[in-house]
Amino acid sequence: MANVFFLGGTGHLGFPIAQQLVLARVPVGFLLRDLDGGKSYRQEKIAWLKQAGAKLIEGALPLEEHQLVDLLKGYNSIISVLPEYPERVPHELDLVKAAKQAGTIKRFFPANYAADYPREGPHVKGCPAYGVEWARRSQAVFEAVEAAGMSWTRVITYAVAEYVLPGLGIMAPPGTFPKPPELVQIYGDGTSRHRIVLEDDLGRVMARAVNDSRTENKKLIIIAMQPTQPELVAACRAVTGQDIKTEHVPAEQLEKLIAGGTGGERFMLEAARWLWVDNFFQLPNEEMSSEPIVYAAELYPDIKFVTFEEWYKSHAYRHIPLKRPFFMRDIDSRDPNHPSQNHA
Repeated sequence: MANVFFLGGTGHLGFPIAQQLVLARVPVGFLLRDLDGGKSYRQEKIAWLKQAGAKLIEGALPLEEHQLVDLLKGYNSIISVLPEYPERVPHELDLVKAAKQAGTIKRFFPANYAADYPREGPHVKGCPAYGVEWARRSQAVFEAVEAAGMSWTRVITYAVAEYVLPGLGIMAPPGTFPKPPELVQIYGDGTSRHRIVLEDDLGRVMARAVNDSRTENKKLIIIAMQPTQPELVAACRAVTGQDIKTEHVPAEQLEKLIAGGTGGERFMLEAARWLWVDNFFQLPNEEMSSEPIVYAAELYPDIKFVTFEEWYKSHAYRHIPLKRPFFMRDIDSRDPNHPSQNHA
């Protein structure tokens, strides 16, 4: 049975994973930089964890090596959902070093979510430069984990719902689109499909994978939704009744916009090209990866992933601090026989 040391438990991805682990009765200790929460949205998340009876540990990386070693001795697995900032890889390398000294850690789930970017090979040319660089930097963590004699699992989500669905295919931080955009640019010919997963569904998969030996030393790929941009617009129109106008931006025109763009605008346009024009997500995963691959839908067929149509019906543009309703009765009704408790 996994006993998890968890980092990043109040983040956008980390909190849904934390919730599902708690609800599945997986023993977890959460390292939090402060137990009061600071920002209001963190306060509510920490309050949820406290009320759920989760073990909270006050502290923030970087810690002294001996402190990390002492903390890790009580656990056999690490889940990192640290944000992607320059210190993420060094922090995870410090964790691996301390875990080796602690001698109890057997598994490591690094914070390598999102897409499966190639580090080398023929598909590098069609991949954004930042994605290739990210993959190469992250590889150091996997190599360190293997050298330390631990197993790893990389969970690949591609995009997550609250970053893509509100903007009808435009990637933007949650809250950017409090209501549907009046005009949506459809990039390319509108037939390219984007892989998206609801944040809570990621948590459900993680709660299963942490005790599943079939995911060790493998990439665990979650393919939940695969909509086109026009399908997102149609689903949103059907739910909201809003007359959302569309404007097609051919690939040639998009290239001109990218050439004239700067800063964040250019980055988003490049992301649009990669997602909706280059058909990157339609490439077979096996062509992109030299590591073994398993699919969440095949391992856990009983998990019913939320579709984008369902998301627009039940989640769309409903602003609440935690991004989803939480009811404490869910904690009281946790089932010890839940499938997440089954060992592979």
